[in-house]
Amino acid sequence: MKNDRVRQQFEYYAEDLRAVAAASDLIRGISVFEYGGLYFDNDYYFLEWDYNLNYYFDYYAITLTLTWELGVMLNGFFGAKKGHIAIESYVKLMQEAFKFENENDQRPISLCTCSFKTSASTMVGTGPSALGISSASYLNRDGNQDIVVRDHREIEYLTHIKVLNENNEVTNLTIKIAGKDSYQASWINGFRDYQTFGWEDLTKF
Repeated sequence: MKNDRVRQQFEYYAEDLRAVAAASDLIRGISVFEYGGLYFDNDYYFLEWDYNLNYYFDYYAITLTLTWELGVMLNGFFGAKKGHIAIESYVKLMQEAFKFENENDQRPISLCTCSFKTSASTMVGTGPSALGISSASYLNRDGNQDIVVRDHREIEYLTHIKVLNENNEVTNLTIKIAGKDSYQASWINGFRDYQTFGWEDLTKF
């Protein structure tokens, strides 16, 4: 990370395990933006991968289950070419939404101490909501060919597109991958951690 403030932001998240998930969100966004490639959580498993995704698309993402209408994208699995504008927007949002304790008297509630102990900092500032909000407006811009697939309960995904073949003819192509997020992140469990802060019988801090 070449930006000193971003490095300090990452260290702030990681210090004393304050917000490890947020630190992970930040570094994955920066890595894909600076180098390009595919990021996926270690609990995301693949049974089949179609390299046509690498060939035809500059950005690939999946919506978070049950949140299609909200435009929330699963940041546990996404890929893009180096310097993609959608990932650049995601990284900028994570940077601009963050304030150190001495920078602003009116810090967002997602940055308060209790939020770091639950999941609000991740859900609001760096996680799936941030990826969806920041990147959706920049898809298929600047000559990019991008795709967002709606998540569903089945493991297999089929994406139908039209392509130009070697004879310059338009043909149909079905891209198939098989995989699934195990949803073992710390903020899962029905968003229980996010909702129950303040209830002594449900919290352990």
